[in-house]
This record gives sequence, structure tokens and C-alpha cells, in this order.
Amino acid sequence: MERKMSNAHDFTCSIKEQWKTFMEETKKHYLEDTAAVESNRNDMGEALKSCMTKANWYPTMLGCSKFLVDA
Repeated sequence: MERKMSNAHDFTCSIKEQWKTFMEETKKHYLEDTAAVESNRNDMGEALKSCMTKANWYPTMLGCSKFLVDA
């Protein structure tokens, strides 16, 4: 009986250690993923600003070209 109790205790300790390791890894991955999402969000924001600048520049460029051709 004592041996079975010891085995059960060892098993419980092993599971607790595995759970602790799992939770630490999960937290690490969550923090890494959160940082990656934030970085990509910033990159997408900069890309959007660049596209909007180019989109606003294109009609102006066409207007200047038309003005030069008509002149």
C-alpha cells in the first residue's frame, strides 16, 4: 500500500511539473505572438499610409501632366 501511495505521489508531482512547463511555454508563445501581431499591425499601418500617399499623388501627377500637355 505504501508503495502505491508513493507511486501516486510521484505521478502527481510529475504531472504538476509537466503542467508548469506547459503553462510557461504557453505564456512565452503568447507574449511572442502578441509582439508579432503588434509589429505587423504597425507595418500594415505604414504600408497603408504609403499607399494613400501614392493614391493621392497619382491624380495630382495626372493633373500636372495634362496641364503640361495642354500648355
